[in-house]
Amino acid sequence: MGPRPTGTRPPDRIGPYVTDYQFEREHTHMLHVVGGLIRGERGEDLMEYGLLVAFVASVALAAIITDPLGLGAAVQAAYERAIAALNQA
Repeated sequence: MGPRPTGTRPPDRIGPYVTDYQFEREHTHMLHVVGGLIRGERGEDLMEYGLLVAFVASVALAAIITDPLGLGAAVQAAYERAIAALNQA
């Protein structure tokens, strides 16, 4: 917004802002924040953490599916013993 002519009163309110100066200051601050996000490296760190979590999840899923320790058979045997005990009670 351009400069106001001398001797004029600023408008009472511009949206949530009281004066043109506050509006311009908030607008400039917002542009700096958005520019910092674009130039910053914080997004790259977040991307790296996301890739790390995806890798750990895929390794855990592969371990669960392949069942190298035979946990599936042990859980099934425990379930069958619990069913047998409940049927006898």
